[in-house]
Parts: sequence; structure tokens; C-alpha cells
Amino acid sequence: MPTPQLEELIERLQAARHSGQPLSVEQVCQDHPELLEPVRRRWSALDLEDRRHTLPESTEEIEKKLAAMPGQAVGARLVMQTELHLNDFHDCGGLGEVYQATDETLSRRLAVKLLRNDRRLPANLEDFRREAQIIGLLNHPGIVSIVGWGETFEGRPFYAMPFVDRGNLLASSTAYHAKNPARIDDADKEFRDLIYRLSSVCKTIAYAHSRSIVHRDLKPENVMLGKYGETLVIDWGCATLVSRHARFKMPGEQTVQLKGLNDSTSSGGMTLRYASPEQLHGDKSVGPESDIYSLGAILYRLLTGKSPYENVPNDQVRGLSMAGKLEPPETFKAGIPKPLTAICAKAMSVTPHERYETAMAMADDLERYLSDASVSVCRTSLGTQMIRFVRRNRTASALLLGMLLICTALLTIGLAGQSFFAHQAKASARERLRLAATMAANIGGFEIDRRLSLLEHEAQSPQLVAIMADIAKTPEDRGLWEKSQILMYEFKDLLTQSGVEVESMFLTDARGTQVARAPALDSIGENFAYRNYFHGLTEDLDPESPGYRSQPPGPALGPVISTAYVSTNQDQFGEYPVKTALSVPVVATDAQGVRSVVGRLGMSVRVNDLGVFQGLSNLTADAYLVEMRDYTWGNNSARGLILDRKGNNDQTFAVPGQALAAGTSLASQEASEEEVKDSMPRLSPELAEQVLSVIQTRSEAKLIPSQADGPLIQSRHEAACAVVRLPYRPGIQTGWAVLFYEAEELP
Repeated sequence: MPTPQLEELIERLQAARHSGQPLSVEQVCQDHPELLEPVRRRWSALDLEDRRHTLPESTEEIEKKLAAMPGQAVGARLVMQTELHLNDFHDCGGLGEVYQATDETLSRRLAVKLLRNDRRLPANLEDFRREAQIIGLLNHPGIVSIVGWGETFEGRPFYAMPFVDRGNLLASSTAYHAKNPARIDDADKEFRDLIYRLSSVCKTIAYAHSRSIVHRDLKPENVMLGKYGETLVIDWGCATLVSRHARFKMPGEQTVQLKGLNDSTSSGGMTLRYASPEQLHGDKSVGPESDIYSLGAILYRLLTGKSPYENVPNDQVRGLSMAGKLEPPETFKAGIPKPLTAICAKAMSVTPHERYETAMAMADDLERYLSDASVSVCRTSLGTQMIRFVRRNRTASALLLGMLLICTALLTIGLAGQSFFAHQAKASARERLRLAATMAANIGGFEIDRRLSLLEHEAQSPQLVAIMADIAKTPEDRGLWEKSQILMYEFKDLLTQSGVEVESMFLTDARGTQVARAPALDSIGENFAYRNYFHGLTEDLDPESPGYRSQPPGPALGPVISTAYVSTNQDQFGEYPVKTALSVPVVATDAQGVRSVVGRLGMSVRVNDLGVFQGLSNLTADAYLVEMRDYTWGNNSARGLILDRKGNNDQTFAVPGQALAAGTSLASQEASEEEVKDSMPRLSPELAEQVLSVIQTRSEAKLIPSQADGPLIQSRHEAACAVVRLPYRPGIQTGWAVLFYEAEELP
């Protein structure tokens, strides 16, 4: 006999049909899955009855048509079969052992987890089934799905799932801290990626909590990292069902119901140093708050490179954890951002109700940190807010500084006209020069940083990383070179569309061999391992030297700004443009999670395309961009080489071209780089030493006395000097400086 609830669902289906917006049986039974089949049978019968009254065909004809319609197999019992071949042993846990396997039917690679032979007890068997059911019922991109369940001929249960072999969060964290043993760099892309991965884990756990599941064994080893950015939470063997509190519920997510299992609590254990105090207590209830504590413990590991209580004997961990006596993260590392310290402390509060209310709230704070916004658990200082504003609004910051500079200049002009303020006007003029030098240096740093960031983004392209990893295995495969060549043209087009002036883009493998270039030239196939943009040393090496031949240098591990070089061919304006090369590593991760540099991606840019003196048209001053790195060619040095120049009325000169145009021995269309550099103007040795002292002492914009014997600088006034620095990469030095003089005698 139909129940009142069933009749109510049928009435909803009829009302929806009459309104012209019919619903499916599945939609109506969403909150009552146990009534799905009864409602489907009842609705099919009513639908058939309606057709008998409205269609002229006989009942026999109607039933024939209905039998031919799609969907008539509903209710049929199907058996899915496949054959798995176990290839290699992969890992072993407390309950099961994992093998890499091949699905012979579908030719795909899977992971198979079998119950361990020494764990074939009734309680362990129930835990194993519980784990499989929980994973099968959780449908989320951050959880590896189960594709099948079975038993071996010996009766050992197993389940199969996609194979993930790109390492885990522990391996990535360990690798990062091995490279950064003393200090964390807030702007380090690798560090920020670790925090991004943890925010993904928080969202996955928030989903599990919304389905009434608590993981109970969260740790970095249980977070797998895929090669396309996947972040997967594994090992749900300790998971348990809990009653859902209203704050953990999400619209459309239903409480998990396990079938055929009497006890909803796993007999599995926990990981001592990531377990919450209530787990360690043993007599307290364990809920979603326990997972939030473990998420905080994972963050502690990412910040310090150490597990909580890592150096404490096991028998003392329980008491210290329950008392909340944990060393602050900043004890182990310098440079840990205060917002992350506050997030970690909040998540790892001893009392459950003092932690984040939900894992999603913790994820939100981590993402706010990554986007340079204020987090909910930490007040941001004014200085930090200003740094974040500049980071998010680079163009606006440069414009603001330009407006400030113009206002200062106008004020100076007004004061200079009054003899009473003559002294103040002189001081203001000095300050104006310092501001101008600071602005030009900042613009140069911003532009270089912007290009490096664009290169880093393209260097992480999964397609490029895969190609370069293959080239590392078969370096002479020209088919792979051609694929990378296509990518080079795509990357160059993208950079051009982003408003970045690029002379060329190039790609070298880990040996230094150029495998692609845009535009393509005969240089493809040549080895450039001796170039400093490849190895990152102070200058190019001599490829003919015995030391180089016996042990060529390897690729640099980080971004490189090459020493300035000069084109050996005149451009359409009859000039020999000054250029620099920017390059970044292409990094691949092997099956064991080990990262290695498989190539270098770079671009060549004209120095004056960086626009160091852009926006200073209202300033009456002479300005010079100089190279201060002490690399050599022949009998000369680059120290003091003038790379770019701005004269009065914002006239910018291409220095080498202008010097040659004046009539030198280099009247031909081609010249060696050494000849061109020898013809370029430079600072006097005395002035170069003063500029070098500003760079070495890492001073801000500084006034230095002028020298009168430089080739272009003939001023008796002081000069303002500022170092071109990258705003968010303090470890990378450009070796460049800018000099500003009051315009007086411009040659």
C-alpha cells in the first residue's frame, strides 16, 4: 500500500508536469533515496495509465512502444568485470599494502590496495570495508575515487583507484626547507605553492565534514600531489562517522550512510605528532575540530620544516600536546609571515571550540594571505599594508610616485624664485634628485620583475615541462625540439599581447643546447652553457678553456639577469642596441618527487625598452643607467658602462649607436661586441667607485659628489645615485644603478 510520503512525491511530479516544468524522479527523491525505486514504479504505472486514455493505440501497441524506449533497463542487475595485473609494490600502511597495477580490459594504470595478510582479523576487515565505502561515497576532486572492489582467490579484499605517483606534501616541504635552511622568503613561489596546496586540503576536509566524515589521520604524507596541480587526500582508514553540526553542513550534501557495518568507529590508530589533544586524551569525543588541529599541525610543518614536537621523546608528546606547550614556529625559522603564524596558532588551539569553526574558514584565511589581504586572526601593520598595496597595484604605485615627484618639482620651482627660500630650494632640489633616482630605479626593478614573473608562469606550463623532461631523456629527438619551437612562438605572442617588448625568446636544455628560439635562427642546436644567463655566474665563461671542457657548468637553479651585451649588428636606425637576457629554470618532478632543472627559458630585451626613465618628462635633469658588475672582455671591464641615458626634455639616447654615429673606426655595418663596448661611454674610475660603494652598502638613493672627467658627465653638481633592485626578489641583484644630475651641460 502506498505510504503518505510516497503519494506526496507523486503529487509533486504531477504538479510539476501540469505547470509545464516537469521534474525527474531522481530530482523529487533527492532527499528520500530509499523511495527512489517505489516512486519510479508508481510513476511509470500512472504514466502508462495516462497514455491509455489519451492515445488511440491499443494497450498492446503502447506497451511495445514503451518497451522500445530508452531507460527500460532501469532496475536490471549488472555485473562489472575486469582483470588486474599487479606490476610493482608501491607502499605499505598500517592496514593495507599498495601495488601499481594494470587494468587489462581498459589498458589503464591503477593503484590496488590489498588488506595485509597479517591484518586479516574481523575488526581489520571491517575497517578496510569502511575505508572503501567512505572513499566511494565521497565525490570530490581532492579525494581519489574508487573504481572497483574485489577479493583475491585467497580471500584478501582489495579495491582499485587511479594511480598517483608525483610525490606528497611531506617530500615537497622537505625539499623546500633543504634549500632554505635558515630563512623563509615570503615571495618565494615554491613556498606560496605549499600554502596553496594546504588551502586545497582544507577545502577537501571541509567537504568531508559536510558529509559527516572525520579523517582522524591528516599528515603531510597523506596529501598526494599530482603533476597538473592535483592535491589529493588519501588514507581514510582511520576515518569515522560523526553527527553533523549545523555549521559543517553545506547545501546539497547529505550525511554518509554506511551499509553492512555495525560500528561507525574505526579501530585504526593515529599519527602521534599530528593528532589533536582530544585524540591523545582517549576519553574525549573526536569531531571535525580534531581534523582542523591536524591541518594546523601540517601548516606548522610547512613553516618550520619540522613536525610538531619532532625532537621530543614519544612518551612526552601526549602531555605537552594536551598542555599546549609547543615551540612557536619562529623559533626554528626566520622570515615566517606573522599571518601564517597566527593561522597556525588558531588551528592548533588546545581547546576545540577556540579553533577555526570550519576547515573552510581556515582555507579562506590561507587564500586571503596568498592574495595579500588581511586574515581574520592577525592585525596587519601599516607598513605591511603599504607593501601589499604596492604589490597588488604596481602601476598605480608608480603613477602615485610620479605625481609626488611632479608636485615636489612644482613646489621646488615656486620656492626657487624667492631669494628668502634659496637654501630651502637647494635642499628641495637635492631631494627631488633622490626621488627621481628612486623612482627610476623602482620602475626598472618593477619591469624586470614583471618579465621574470611572466617567464616563470610560462616555465610552469605542464606541456613545456613534459617536453623538456622528455628531451632530458632523449636530447637529440628533433621532433621534441619542434614541439618546443611551437610553444616558443605561442609564448612570445602572449608576452607581446601583455604589452611586453621582447626581442627574442629562447629555450635551452639542461646541457645548454638551444632547442628552440622565437624568431627561429641558425643558433638552434648550438650550445650556450658558457653564457651567464645559463649558469648564473658573474660573466660568460671561455668554452675553449681546459676547465670548461672537462666540467661544463650546469643550469642555474633560479632566475638570472644576464650581464649587459651589445648586438653586433646595426638595427634599422644604424644603432648597436644594448640588451640583457632574463632566464628562469624549467623544473620537472620525477616519480619519487625529486625536482630537477631540465632546461632554461629566457628572453632577450633591449635595455631602453624597460622604460627606466619613462614618465620623467617634467623633470629637468640628466639621467644615466649604468652597469656596475665587474665582468671583463679583452683588456676592458664593464664596470661603469653607460647602458641608457635621458637628457633634458626627456630625450633618451641609444648610447652605443650614438657613440658610433659620431664617427669612429666602426663605420661598417658589423662590429664585434668588444669593439662596440669599447666605443661606449663610461663613468670615470673615481665615480664608478663611489657608485659601487652605494651598491655594496645596499644604501637607498644617495647623493655623491660628481667627477668632471667622465665621457658624458660634465657637471660640477652632486649626483643622486640609486640601485636598481627587484621589489620582491631581494636575493637577486641586477648590478645596475641610476645617476641623476641637474641638467647643465649636456653634450
